[in-house]
Amino acid sequence: MADSIAVVIPVLDRATLIGDALDSVFAQTRRPEQIIVVDDGSTDGTLELLRGYGDRITILTSDRAGPAGARNRGLAEVRCGQVAFLDSDDLWRPAALATLSDAMTAARADAAWGLAETEVMAGGALPNPLWPIAATRLVLIPSMLFRTASLRDLGGFDADLRFGEDGDLVMRMRREAWAVVELDEAVLLHRRHPDNMTLDRQGAAGAWFDLARKAMHLRRSQGR
Repeated sequence: MADSIAVVIPVLDRATLIGDALDSVFAQTRRPEQIIVVDDGSTDGTLELLRGYGDRITILTSDRAGPAGARNRGLAEVRCGQVAFLDSDDLWRPAALATLSDAMTAARADAAWGLAETEVMAGGALPNPLWPIAATRLVLIPSMLFRTASLRDLGGFDADLRFGEDGDLVMRMRREAWAVVELDEAVLLHRRHPDNMTLDRQGAAGAWFDLARKAMHLRRSQGR
């Protein structure tokens, strides 16, 4: 069905957090038809924990494909007309899927996105003091809902990028003149903890370099 929703959650070694993420999916006021969790090679018991959910979720596996590759693995199995991607350490507000789906459907858009709030967990920290303000306006993949056909036509996520795949996706959406609904309403709780702080430090510089290089290539290919 065109308005049915699938959820894809990529996960790697998040046994202590994935349960909270799944609980936020189960608590949605509009329940998704599919809940697909892609384990990207966990070694901390995440996969065993996921198996305990039985037929409430569909479990897929990938071999350290990275967030983009794992999302694409899940996207390939989506049967619904709409798809959302939740990170394994984040939480959706209860009405997130309903809010995004209603807005996207009413506007006949390719995607809809809402705002994000930030929670600092034990041992976590903000990248900078302005993060709580900036994060509400950043395009975070878990705060978005996509029309499945549109995302597939776009080629999904760039699996060659280990970091910065969200910025790359938005760049391609704009290049293809996607119709996007922007909502002034928080749909996501983005959680800061030691693991994603490490990823920030390791990947930020390289991600921006890769995105800049790809943007230059796209401009040249379009004769700009």
